[in-house]
Amino acid sequence: MNHQASKYLEIKHLTFSYGEQDLFRDFSARFPAGEWSALMAQSGAGKTTLLRLAAGLLSPQEGEIVYPSANPRFSFVFQENRLIEGHTVAKNLRLVNPKLSLEALRTCLKRSGLPESYLHTKVRRLSGGEQRRISILRALLAEYEILLLDEPFTGMDENTKRTMMAYMRAETAGKTVLLVTHEEQEAQALACNLIIHL
Repeated sequence: MNHQASKYLEIKHLTFSYGEQDLFRDFSARFPAGEWSALMAQSGAGKTTLLRLAAGLLSPQEGEIVYPSANPRFSFVFQENRLIEGHTVAKNLRLVNPKLSLEALRTCLKRSGLPESYLHTKVRRLSGGEQRRISILRALLAEYEILLLDEPFTGMDENTKRTMMAYMRAETAGKTVLLVTHEEQEAQALACNLIIHL
């Protein structure tokens, strides 16, 4: 991986396969730094793999990835919520930033449409859509330059999705965001600068 400064998160001539299955062969793309971009494709096309490659969780077999800054920090919303269900919401949110005050956490919940009382509720007692919102909040509360979102709105109704989109746009100003989605309307609603169809 290359860490030269750039105006883009740039993927150059990437090749990656699982066994006999080629997901990417000589794939290149440039995602503008400090802006939202979207990746769209059918299931199995490699969207999640591309996010993992961008985050350094996987290594390309050929090619390189150039980042907008040296040693960038990442935050990631995976397809699975990856919350600790036996812990309270507050404990889960503080995993990425232990110094967060209760007031800051209350503000986050309120802006995402969740009751402040949830801070002291164990995650296992929340619905799937509520847990999804907590996983997004946790990612946004981390310190990062690049945010990777793997189908973040799964399980949300339209009103909740609109609330979360507005919150996420406000909180990610100046950040580089890569969104994986099946819905072009989501990419348009989030004003993605670039939409790549894999």
